[in-house]
Amino acid sequence: MSTIAIQFVNYKTRSYLLRALKSIAPEVSSLPHSCVVAILDNNSGDDLSDIPRQFPQLPIRIFSSPRNRGFGDGHNDIARHVPAHIRLLLNPDIEFIEERTITRLVERLYSDDRIAAVGPQLRTVQDTPQAWDHGMLPSTNRAAWFANRIGRSYYMPCERVCDVAWVSGAVFCVRDEALASVGGFDPAFFLYKEEEDLCFRLRQAGWRIIYDPQIHVRHIGSVVASKDDFMSDSQWYFAQKHCSLPWRTVAWILNRIGK
Repeated sequence: MSTIAIQFVNYKTRSYLLRALKSIAPEVSSLPHSCVVAILDNNSGDDLSDIPRQFPQLPIRIFSSPRNRGFGDGHNDIARHVPAHIRLLLNPDIEFIEERTITRLVERLYSDDRIAAVGPQLRTVQDTPQAWDHGMLPSTNRAAWFANRIGRSYYMPCERVCDVAWVSGAVFCVRDEALASVGGFDPAFFLYKEEEDLCFRLRQAGWRIIYDPQIHVRHIGSVVASKDDFMSDSQWYFAQKHCSLPWRTVAWILNRIGK
């Protein structure tokens, strides 16, 4: 039997978190796996102490960080305290809208020993596919090849299960073994691009990343911070890590133009 850690990092998102927990509770309560719902408050000032009482059917553990670690390092911190075979990272602003969401994600994850992580199709509040819930591999087409060379992503709607460059951290089902093998998230990414960097390193290590558009999860998006606040710096750091010098120069020019 696998142990599943369902992880949330909270930063002033208590109201969204409550709705997310309500949506996952029916399935979590009936999972055939050992399970813990781990919530880290990133020094947000939110009082989460009453949440275990509100959801007595859920095995909730709450942690507090003395500082705001950002998204990736927040999940790293949970992983240090909560052992598990599988980690299901969930943003507070998600909502399960289908039955057996966790079960299907885990089944897809375990369908091949080389699969490190699986992501579902994210849906907007208008129930349409949400763009940028995955990025295509460089082998997809020339646009994807170029985007990956300069540390950017290439999104293309997908209707079939496929290998991708990355899947969104909003709903990210990952083997702990794979996560540990690459050292977890890079804490230098405070917000945005951290899951892209993680998936890049996982693929370099020989793992597969799978996008499953047959599984749907609602996602509001950008409830903590605007992309304008962090995306540019994250894109440039990603390019510095993963792009060769000529392409890094192109990335720097595009980054300056975008500011």
